[in-house]
Amino acid sequence: MKKYFEQKIGEPVAILCARYWYRGIVSDVNDSYVVLVNPFMVTETGAFTINRPRREDALPSDVAISYGAIEVVEQPTWCFAGYDVKSKEEKSKKK
Repeated sequence: MKKYFEQKIGEPVAILCARYWYRGIVSDVNDSYVVLVNPFMVTETGAFTINRPRREDALPSDVAISYGAIEVVEQPTWCFAGYDVKSKEEKSKKK
């Protein structure tokens, strides 16, 4: 899992842990956990192709998520909302 997150540094991801999705920009990776900056706790996602999650709350500080707590990692369209980065689709349109 560490290698996956190392490739995603600077990109937004959505991580499912038990009950909630967390989304943020991957900023730091080590052997035990990944750190998301500018994070949100998503309580209702909606479709993975919508531009914003239906319901989320901004978190007041960076979030460190232990690899053992991670159930799923994705990059749905809504995980890019509000971040100044290109989505996977926008990157693939570049010439």
